[in-house]
Amino acid sequence: RVLEDAGVEHRRCAEVRGISGVAHVFDFYFELNGKRYAIDVFREDEAVDVKELMKDLVKAYDVKIDMMYFLAVPRLSVNLDPNVRYLKVIEGRPDEALNVLKQSLEVVVKK
Repeated sequence: RVLEDAGVEHRRCAEVRGISGVAHVFDFYFELNGKRYAIDVFREDEAVDVKELMKDLVKAYDVKIDMMYFLAVPRLSVNLDPNVRYLKVIEGRPDEALNVLKQSLEVVVKK
């Protein structure tokens, strides 16, 4: 909703071709001020397997994403402090994770 309110054009279930030639799918994808952004949401009963995060890192690298938002609801399967400049991992209950994502996107669209 933040993107819509700011008039930012975005795509859901977006297929984006990487430099490898492979088409990757992101839950949400948008470009703003010459930068590429993607959001993927994973939800499990107990924890999201860290393998999903690793797959997303590969997708983001191949597509040259400037900022990848990875929502793990309720949490990742391991405690992880990824030191990747283009990745933001958001964990928590659905309402908490969406609130953090909303705050992050509000900063992006105001730049």
